[in-house]
Amino acid sequence: MKRKRARWWFRNIALGMLLSLAAPARAQPPRPFSATVAVDAGNRVIGPFFPNPGQVLLEVDGAFVLVPIAQQGFVATGVTPFYTTPNCTGAVFGVVDGDFNQLAEPEFDVGLVDNVLYFINTANTQTICAQSFQRTESTGVVEQCQTLIPCVPEEAGPLLMFDLNSLQFEAPFSLRR
Repeated sequence: MKRKRARWWFRNIALGMLLSLAAPARAQPPRPFSATVAVDAGNRVIGPFFPNPGQVLLEVDGAFVLVPIAQQGFVATGVTPFYTTPNCTGAVFGVVDGDFNQLAEPEFDVGLVDNVLYFINTANTQTICAQSFQRTESTGVVEQCQTLIPCVPEEAGPLLMFDLNSLQFEAPFSLRR
């Protein structure tokens, strides 16, 4: 129960930070709770660190994404894409978490497999009728396609991919104030 309450407070504070931002022409990242940043082995700043669970804020293709990290590097989470067809083919969507409108977070909008980040730009969402999904585990194992009958209306965005290796961060990661 304490964990849920802490998570609720974290999300509401973060949402408050997002809503308190002025509406600039270009989206702005939320401000972290402290000046703590994640750095790589070469002391290069990865991004602002958000604790509990450990996440770093990255801007990827105009979207602000919370990516799970640990000392060993970025943490694989798996990914669950949704489809508007009954056989897991066609356009690939990620479901939007209802708590945030401008920030993609690991539990819903973000996935990480083999250092490839799967995310949605939460500014470009639509309601889809999800007819199937197919989970890829953090280990890369792809599960069987699951059909949703009847289809389930979901707020979703096109699932985008970004190779985190292109950022050239080197483990181990650490925190710095």
